[in-house]
Amino acid sequence: MLIAEYDYQTDIEVQREEAWEDGHAEGKAVGIISTGKKFCIPKEQVLSELMSQLGVDENAAKLLLDRYWDMK
Repeated sequence: MLIAEYDYQTDIEVQREEAWEDGHAEGKAVGIISTGKKFCIPKEQVLSELMSQLGVDENAAKLLLDRYWDMK
């Protein structure tokens, strides 16, 4: 049986770091999408850029694109 020692402070720090990384990636996605729209870049090319810049698969990139493409 494995006995692990739980450290509350470490847990909180890890959660904060993960939240920051998620928010940073989301902000980067919004920037890529809004720039693509501003310069009339086709959705397929923006999708490719999302996959490349964020290191996500096509499904994840499509979800981001669908979520933010119609943002004002």
